[in-house]
Order: sequence, then C-alpha cells, then structure tokens
Amino acid sequence: MSYKIQLVDSSTQQIINFDPKVQQQIIAKLDELAINPLPEDAKILEEDNSLYLFQANRYRIVYQIKDKASLITVAKIAHPQDY
Repeated sequence: MSYKIQLVDSSTQQIINFDPKVQQQIIAKLDELAINPLPEDAKILEEDNSLYLFQANRYRIVYQIKDKASLITVAKIAHPQDY
C-alpha cells in the first residue's frame, strides 16, 4: 500500500528554490516515503502527532503520517543549517 504525499505550501516553495539536481533527489526520497513511510533511518520527533524526520542527502524532511487516510504531509524540507 502506498501513501499519498501532500506538501504544505512552504515545503513546496522550498523545493522550488532548490537547484534541479537537489529537486530530483528530494522527489526521489519522497517517492520512497510514499512506499515506506517509516524507513529505518526515520526519527520520531513527536509521537502524539506522528511527526518524523527523514534525512534526504544533505537535507531533512519533516513529515506527519496519517495512517487512516494513507497520507504523508510534508511540513518542512531544509538544510540543517537553516533550522
């Protein structure tokens, strides 16, 4: 079962601002999350809100899993220095 990926407006803007090579890498990682929303290297940030952190090369993806809706909402995509 695959999940649908939903980007909040700010994360969409973050992807647009990356160079095309980084955009492709991020999109590939999002595709991986759609298939497996809890990869081994995902870290839980907030258990109550199902909020997770996933490393995508040099960037971090913060996302929320909604199992009942089979939905992953991407809240933030940024380089660690931008936190």
